[in-house]
Amino acid sequence: MKQLYTYLLGTLCFGLLPACSEDDTYTHCGECETQKVIDVTQYGLLPDGNSDCSDLVNQLIKDLPAEGGVLLFPSGTFRLDKPIQVTRNFVTIKGENPDLSLSTKAAQGGTVLMINNAEAAIHIPPIADTDGRRNRISGVEIQNLQIVGRGSYEGTGIFVEHDNDRIHLSHVTVSNCNLGIRTQGSDAIVITDCDLSDNANGLQMNGGIQNTVTDCLLGAKNGGVACTFSGESNLLCSNNKMLQGGSAALIMTGCNRVSVTDCRLASQYVGLVQLGGSNNLFSGNSVQMTTGAEDQLNGKDAEFGVIQVKGDANLFANNTIDCAWSVADAVTVNALTGNGNRFVDCDIKNQESQTVFYVTKSTEIVNCVADEEKIAYKKEAVNETRAAYLLAVNSPEEIVDDDERASYQWFTKTLVNGVVLTPAEALTTDLTQFEVIWIHVDRLGIERGWKNLPTTLIDEQMLTVLRSYYSEGGNLLLTNHATQLIVPLGRTERAPSIFASGEGGDGGDIWSTNVNIGMEQNHMSHPAFAGLPTCDVFSHPTIPLIGPGRREDHNCMWDLNSYGFPDLYPDASNVVNAFQTENTATVLATWGQVTDFCCAGMVEFHPTEEYKGSCIAIGLAAYEWNQNTGANVYQEVIEKLTSNTLTYLASPKE
Repeated sequence: MKQLYTYLLGTLCFGLLPACSEDDTYTHCGECETQKVIDVTQYGLLPDGNSDCSDLVNQLIKDLPAEGGVLLFPSGTFRLDKPIQVTRNFVTIKGENPDLSLSTKAAQGGTVLMINNAEAAIHIPPIADTDGRRNRISGVEIQNLQIVGRGSYEGTGIFVEHDNDRIHLSHVTVSNCNLGIRTQGSDAIVITDCDLSDNANGLQMNGGIQNTVTDCLLGAKNGGVACTFSGESNLLCSNNKMLQGGSAALIMTGCNRVSVTDCRLASQYVGLVQLGGSNNLFSGNSVQMTTGAEDQLNGKDAEFGVIQVKGDANLFANNTIDCAWSVADAVTVNALTGNGNRFVDCDIKNQESQTVFYVTKSTEIVNCVADEEKIAYKKEAVNETRAAYLLAVNSPEEIVDDDERASYQWFTKTLVNGVVLTPAEALTTDLTQFEVIWIHVDRLGIERGWKNLPTTLIDEQMLTVLRSYYSEGGNLLLTNHATQLIVPLGRTERAPSIFASGEGGDGGDIWSTNVNIGMEQNHMSHPAFAGLPTCDVFSHPTIPLIGPGRREDHNCMWDLNSYGFPDLYPDASNVVNAFQTENTATVLATWGQVTDFCCAGMVEFHPTEEYKGSCIAIGLAAYEWNQNTGANVYQEVIEKLTSNTLTYLASPKE
């Protein structure tokens, strides 16, 4: 057998490893009738931490039969210079002695996977579709392992990527890593009895559905987050401890129908719990802010809240909140963003602060404070712009597209002086009463070209009415596929040439927009971008518009390299300046990753002698009003960008 081991190790890099099903070192698994158990040390792996094990383990996984198999890692330390790639269904990766601490494991022979300059210890990647049919990894189990970063907070313990489903992670301890466990778009994953408390960040789950996290210990170092849920829906988080919270114990953004129950959450800082999304349940939990931090506010203001809520129709019931304040008159619960949130039967131990709850008028608080004066209500800001929303259908009931419906609903809820116009009403109404008219078209399957827009908008009578309004000083906001209307209105002959209307797909990245065109023309101070956050997904700051999940990718914007620029304008140094000169316009924004002068995703067409009104066109795919896989993490950014733009268009221009 020694000769066999030598041969296998020597020929691994050439892909000559024999099929595992032909090797007599397999033993049958007592827990499953058809699978086999492979002791990885039988192939010559030395569990001494001195040699890389990743190549051989990955080859063993590739050679498993269709019914999968069990890879058993006996006691010892296995060094990984690259991630273990689980590319087959029904694979179990199993170690020994799951319940012992790292120091005890070393003494008593537990299993350790040591990350050595690798992105992760174990990676479950997305796989290509087969014959046009969706394909994904299913039925993987990982259990009884200790994963350790060799350096200073190095790599991720386990990364489950894309929509792989029915993954079960149990009795896994991850330490000294940048991130304990990360999941992206996972379906029905179960994480139970895992210890992720000794990492820079504990658990991060993005864009998944019907996942479960139970009986885990989650933690983070200074500046980190113990547990992050982003764009998750129908997730159950129960009986977990989220401690040593760094900057926060739990952050939820864009989540829907997530249940957090019977958990203990503790940290030294405000913002300990930050919940964003709608229809979520937070019940039976213990929230404790302890003393000891030099700056208990951690750079935030006193109104930030130990618990901060952003979203609609969330229920907080039967929680215990115990704050050991070292700051005078700080807020315990902040719910200033959203409507219909309810706080019921919460036991708040320390109510000495002047304001315990700082909330919107629509927030319901029952049996939580002894003195109603401890509740302060936000003075609601309203957008009083005299705006019209011009439908592309004959009535609101006929709106079919989810994005058009979402923008319509936001408009009716937000603009107190706003008026919704049907196409028929637009033809008979005095449009000069409106400071700005918004037209939003975002359709699956629509073909490129303004002549393919809804007939209600391109009827010659409608175009004549809109041209008259625009030329006489009326202002327009054209979004998504409606940006193409700028051509039949006669304002420019340059039609948007970057176009898509397909179903899109899933992704784990953030789609953003760069307002610093060519890294020379920075429009961050433009009123349309006032108060918008930036993110660091690229080496330059950009404004995030849509987070992980399914995105339709409906670009309708200008490819500035397709019009013969800049040769048509010799004095223009680049295609952006040429387009701006020709059209009396300003390119305000482009794709987040773009740092040159190639394309325009948001354009302001300034008043001219013929067209006395202003028009802003937004054709970025990231400007999507309803994310298909749940709430958009950055929905508030899209809403504020729109509100800012409507207000700016309606304001007098110098």
